[in-house]
Amino acid sequence: MPKISILTITTRNLFLAEQAKWLKRQTFKDFEWIIVDDLCVDHSTVVKEAIGDDFRYLHIQPPVITPIFEPGKAENYGIVHCHGELVYFLADYIMPAENCLERHWEIHQQYPKSIISGLQIEVNFPPAQLEAHKSFGLTGEDPRMGFYHSGMFHLQKIDDSLFETDKFAAQNWWGGRNDSAPLETLLDCNGFDEDFDGGHGFHDDDLANRMMIHGATYLIDTKSIVYRFLHQRSNKEKTRSKEVQIELRDKKRLENWTKGNYRANPHRDLRKERE
Repeated sequence: MPKISILTITTRNLFLAEQAKWLKRQTFKDFEWIIVDDLCVDHSTVVKEAIGDDFRYLHIQPPVITPIFEPGKAENYGIVHCHGELVYFLADYIMPAENCLERHWEIHQQYPKSIISGLQIEVNFPPAQLEAHKSFGLTGEDPRMGFYHSGMFHLQKIDDSLFETDKFAAQNWWGGRNDSAPLETLLDCNGFDEDFDGGHGFHDDDLANRMMIHGATYLIDTKSIVYRFLHQRSNKEKTRSKEVQIELRDKKRLENWTKGNYRANPHRDLRKERE
């Protein structure tokens, strides 16, 4: 079994070929790549053409086709198929630096009950130009770090590059863009809360909140780096406004905190589905 499962849900298949190149360059090789269509359309042909036959991956076709924005449900279908001890969430517009997976695994070995977030370096050129830019010493900063160094989020320094915070999903840091969690913790929490589907956002930091309620330590690592590219937004249908989505998020957060709820989705059980 692989040590790490990489999970990507995608409607932006234009970046898959470049992602495959950067995953091939990883110094850590013991991983599987699981690609899930976000319940919108079967991208089997597109995925195969983009990645080819010389790279190991599993493409999960949608069990149903729907016009509704359902990232939580898609992520959960991916979790059901993961085999790795650690699940690494790689958004479809992200390219990981060569040692990114190695760094996540090293931290996981030291702190096996932790969820981990790494840096995102935002760039303004096409993914195909990343290798050329890196050859000239590409550097950058993650703008989110300013929030942490402001002292607002109880940031505790573990070493020069690793920090711990007790702030629940502060500023939506843990959000499927260079983030990882133990598979067992994800299963204990029963994955992403599918009640958030139908609107953009909040399903990621909701899961981080519940994993912390469950007892996971939240670590931020400045040595695991990915490059974040500009991308088009999903054109799938939303069933609720942003205001209603925020109201739902705040209601659920309060309920989870006060009642100690860390499980979601009473209508399904991801562990049983894996069987």
